[in-house]
Amino acid sequence: MKISKHTKRNYHPLVLYFYFTNQLSKEQIKQIPKTTIFYWQTIKKDELFGNDWFSVFNNEQADFFKIQQHKFTFKCLRAVLKILKCFCFIQEQCLDFKKVMRKNYTQITSSIDYLKPKIGLLKACKLFSISTQQFYSWKNKKYCKHTPFHFCLKKHPFQLTLKEFSIIRNAFENLPYTFLPKVTVYYNLMNSNLIHCSLSSFYKYAALLVDLKSTISKPSLSTNIFRSTRCFEYLHIDTTFINTIKDGYHRIVFVKDNFSKAILHFAIVANGKSEFIAKVLKETFEKHHLYDLTKAINIVSDKGTENKGEVLNWIDEVSQSHLVYKKTVGENGFMFTNNEVESSFSIFKNQFAKNRIFITTSDLLNTLEEFLYYNNEIRYPKSLYGLHPKQILLGEQIDKHHFTPLLKLARDARYQTNKSMNDCYKCK
Repeated sequence: MKISKHTKRNYHPLVLYFYFTNQLSKEQIKQIPKTTIFYWQTIKKDELFGNDWFSVFNNEQADFFKIQQHKFTFKCLRAVLKILKCFCFIQEQCLDFKKVMRKNYTQITSSIDYLKPKIGLLKACKLFSISTQQFYSWKNKKYCKHTPFHFCLKKHPFQLTLKEFSIIRNAFENLPYTFLPKVTVYYNLMNSNLIHCSLSSFYKYAALLVDLKSTISKPSLSTNIFRSTRCFEYLHIDTTFINTIKDGYHRIVFVKDNFSKAILHFAIVANGKSEFIAKVLKETFEKHHLYDLTKAINIVSDKGTENKGEVLNWIDEVSQSHLVYKKTVGENGFMFTNNEVESSFSIFKNQFAKNRIFITTSDLLNTLEEFLYYNNEIRYPKSLYGLHPKQILLGEQIDKHHFTPLLKLARDARYQTNKSMNDCYKCK
């Protein structure tokens, strides 16, 4: 005969709370021994330590019980809670959610103002996942419809003045070339003393005026690029093909200086034989008096016709009396790329001559002459800090701090101009 062992039950503390608040069903109460219920009834729950800690919770729980009695209201609240959970989940997954919140801060602050008397400021802010500090920051923010970023000029006096923004807008509306890089527009305005601001600030204002979707997406270039320390230290040479309607395809040769970013010479050659490439190099040396240069010259090329026959023979001949060396991409430890000259081909084909149709060789030659002027005397490479490639060839020195004093003066003048605005009635 087996004797059943009866052990005393250990009840979860919430079971006692549910019993005292009448949340247990009749079936659940039947499972509790009468002696246990009698013991619970002798407990004076109001005298238990910490009972006052739960007073707020008890009041809210009592309201919840009342809501449960109204089934329609209870179902609506559960639906709202489900939507809120879904909203919070989407918010966590959205990468640009904070940006969307900042753009719609006026609607958010007005919603929180409406909810604040009913559920309190802290809970209302939690619904939108923002802090109370952020709420007050947005609430006290002045919206100005006349400034580019809608910031009050008096409250944010270091932003560009309305006149400066107007100058930037006019510059983009009157571009000599529609594909002109923003950095070129920036340095053109800086050298003309029309505006003085940082390049990063200029980019922010230019983004409001230029359709970023229409800009050409640049492919990721190799990290194996290098920068020479003087003009004519490294000369890049490469060829490409361009078609004309009457005369067919032509082979174009560019010789470009690594340091100044200038195209030193170009030519349309009859074919890809090395003797024509060697002739282009000779013309480049004669044009820029490189035979008189006492410092070393490195000629960088790929493994094409620029690295064969007559080209190698000419370099060997010149190197006997001059410091001229041949560098082939991917050989003899030279693991850098030839992107310097390849980028010029890309600019010519995809930007400068993108929609142009060449009928004859003469049309192509005229366009190449125009591109040479554009690259050397109009376009500002970012690494030259406001100088044209031709200016570097003529001996001007690169100075990245050239505009620093003017930037400081313009910053102080901008502060005074924006602070002295007398038409703040424009702001809401």
